[in-house]
Amino acid sequence: MLWEAFNRAGAVLAFRVISPEELQVEHWFEVQRVKGGTLLRHTLEGQALGRYEADWGERIEPFHNRVLEAVLDNVEAAAASED
Repeated sequence: MLWEAFNRAGAVLAFRVISPEELQVEHWFEVQRVKGGTLLRHTLEGQALGRYEADWGERIEPFHNRVLEAVLDNVEAAAASED
């Protein structure tokens, strides 16, 4: 899988899959000040075509979710230590 960073309005960081073509996926992070703190939002949007449809649900999505949860846990811990 090959990713590239791109500029997305309102996002602090955005990536999209450029290969394989059957994974037409973008994901990005947005940061918003809210009462009492900061909201960090991750959005994933796209589609998996062909054989990647099954691969997404069985392998890619679970792995992606575990990695993202670990990243967000680290962000939360770093933010808490600044208080």
